[in-house]
Amino acid sequence: MGTLSKPMHLFFAMKKLLVVILGFVLLCSCSHKVYVPVETVREVVRVEKDSVRDSVYLHDSILIRSKGDTVLVEKWHTKYIGKTRDVYLLDSIRDSIPVPYPVEKIVEVEKPLHMWQKVLMWLGAIALAVFAFVLYRKFRAI
Repeated sequence: MGTLSKPMHLFFAMKKLLVVILGFVLLCSCSHKVYVPVETVREVVRVEKDSVRDSVYLHDSILIRSKGDTVLVEKWHTKYIGKTRDVYLLDSIRDSIPVPYPVEKIVEVEKPLHMWQKVLMWLGAIALAVFAFVLYRKFRAI
């Protein structure tokens, strides 16, 4: 049993590398579908507090009162009534989010190839086969 020449050793190393890469691609390319649950109802509540001031001025320019034999005259009488109250604004939004469902895809059907396209494909396949055969003969001779 003799030792392999350098080109043959390189050829077998490349062959092993190609098998490893092909195996890696085949094992990593397939996966399964994972459905992620989504929330179906979303509710947003917003509360705003606002202070409202309500004030009233009551004006009475002349007030006449009599007590016994005395007459009292009061002028420019102003009465102030002020109120402050808190107003709460409640804004609620309820939104329903639809559950995802499968969507039908439109698949376009390709037209059949013309005769000249088929001939070019066959010529390319034959050229690759001839190239592989020439490489095989060259490395087998070494």
